[in-house]
Amino acid sequence: MQRIGEGAARVFKTLAGQDRDEPMGSLVFALYFFLLIIAMMLILAWLTGAPVECIVRPAC
Repeated sequence: MQRIGEGAARVFKTLAGQDRDEPMGSLVFALYFFLLIIAMMLILAWLTGAPVECIVRPAC
């Protein structure tokens, strides 16, 4: 499990353009986590066929 976490951290660092030996900043990790959540929400909305109005405005 630790190797998987280290591999994921290396991938995040590479995508962020940081050197692999530098410690990854919490801001970079939080940004990637936020983007992952947004992507998951959009995929879920696409799979369920939610109308665009419901995605843009929460009060549907």
